Amino acid sequence: MKKYKLRNGMTVIEKKVPSQSVVLEVLVKVGSNNEKEGVRGISHFLEHMLFEGTKKRKDSTAIASEIEELGGTMNAYTSAEVTAYHIKVLSKHFDVALDVLSDMVLHSVFPLKFVEKEKKVILKENHMVHDDPRFYKWMLFQQTLFQKHPERFPTLGSVKDVSGMTREKLMSYWKHHYTPDNITLVVVGNVDGIRKKIEKAFNQKQEKHERKKLFSEPFFSSVRQSFEKKPIKSAHTVLGFLACSRENKDAYALDIIEAVLGRGQSGRAFETIRNKHGLAYDVGVRQELGKDHGYIAVFASTDKKAVPQAKDLMLKIFREPVTKKEFDEAKTYIEGSYTLENENTEQHADELCYWSFIGDARLADSYVGNIKKVSYADVLKVQKKYFSRPFAVAVVGPK
Repeated sequence: MKKYKLRNGMTVIEKKVPSQSVVLEVLVKVGSNNEKEGVRGISHFLEHMLFEGTKKRKDSTAIASEIEELGGTMNAYTSAEVTAYHIKVLSKHFDVALDVLSDMVLHSVFPLKFVEKEKKVILKENHMVHDDPRFYKWMLFQQTLFQKHPERFPTLGSVKDVSGMTREKLMSYWKHHYTPDNITLVVVGNVDGIRKKIEKAFNQKQEKHERKKLFSEPFFSSVRQSFEKKPIKSAHTVLGFLACSRENKDAYALDIIEAVLGRGQSGRAFETIRNKHGLAYDVGVRQELGKDHGYIAVFASTDKKAVPQAKDLMLKIFREPVTKKEFDEAKTYIEGSYTLENENTEQHADELCYWSFIGDARLADSYVGNIKKVSYADVLKVQKKYFSRPFAVAVVGPK
């Protein structure tokens, strides 16, 4: 792995792997947690707009076709903390991918007609999420769990703020946050001698970006609960606990606990709620450990009358001490799943972006080794530390 900074302060990470393809991913260190009242959803809106035309490419069709006619793929996502854009092509088409990606990030023009068009698209996306309890339950859960941290605000933003989005607001946000020292480019594949090409493509004026403010969510002293009625037949329940940030020493032990609880059909959640009790078809575990926040939750879709039983089982799943057998199996599972996932160059590029944002891209390569260092006693200690506290529960259920 090679890591260096361009003359303007932008970070570049190159990882050479034996592959016929190359993945380029731009990570911008801005997401919905950086947004203020009145522009909730602007990070996600901006992600859409970078596909809507540049000085060189007039619209989304021109951008997409240049990559797709090569057999390549491109996409993007916005989270609470970052926005990312990635392209995957055959290695021989690296120059084209670099030109398209840098053009989008640096030279988008935000045509007014496309701002209004994407406003409609994003509002439809917002309505879709609210209509589907499988997605909406997470919005309700995060609003219940977080009461001070901006993680309580959905990445899609509010209907009011999205409806009031303007070209001027988008361009101001773009100019403020899409600065060289706030951008990381990761390249994963079998390519050589690309530094000068990257320097030329991302020849952006050096600007200093203000440091992102870190937030916190205090642990709470009583259970937090929310219930929202929808015209549906199943009740969608999420129960979870505040955890720590990824940089906290407890994070690797929590990863092992997550594997014990949620590894496919043999994890505690699936085995207990579905296999033993037959309460749900859709059941699983989600853990998010970010730069300044963290949570872990179990979810299940059951009959409305089964919600109390499901909640009791979820608490048992969290609080019953991890056995030594579960501990050993979880470590083996993490090593296998992490290694296999990272054979996918897109996944590997995104992993390097994530760890670079957290603090050091090299942690991606040392992750399995750090998992192996966690002791059984560490896991029991961390389990008791976080899951003996009050929890949050959100239910989206039938009227």
